[in-house]
Order: sequence, then C-alpha cells, then structure tokens
Amino acid sequence: SVLKQEIAFFDEHKSGEIVSRLGSDATLLQTSLSQCIPEILSGVSKSIVCIILMFYLSAKLAGMILAGIVVTFLLSFPMGKRLGTLSKKYQ
Repeated sequence: SVLKQEIAFFDEHKSGEIVSRLGSDATLLQTSLSQCIPEILSGVSKSIVCIILMFYLSAKLAGMILAGIVVTFLLSFPMGKRLGTLSKKYQ
C-alpha cells in the first residue's frame, strides 16, 4: 500500500509516476471486473444448463462423459506439472 511506505520510498519514486501507476492499475481492475466476471458467470451458467440437459436426455451417457472428463483432468495435471518443470529446466 502506498500509504504504508517509508519516506525513502517517496524520495526514490516521483509522485507523478506513483499517480500514473495507480491510475493505470485502477483502469486495469475496472476492465477486468467489467469484462471477465460476466464472461465467467455466463460460461458457468451455460455449463450447468448443458449438464442438466445431458442428464435429462440420457443419464447413463452423461455419467460416462463426465467420468471421462474427470479422468482426463486427473491425467493432465501430473503431465502439466512435468512439462512445467521441464520448461523451467531448459530456460
């Protein structure tokens, strides 16, 4: 927080730089809140409706598909961690 900084911080950084950074951060936060959150809510609601319709049409098939999705996620997480360590190793 800017309010809790030591006096030396303000000696090193110009007030215009601090105000500019605060303004750009506020704009970035406003943009992300006004665009990302509605998209996330829309995606989640569409997913819930799709799952409900899948179970309405065929509960057996919907269960198999959801089980396949869970298996895919369980297999992809260890692979992602391994790829992450490999990419850090070669950078």
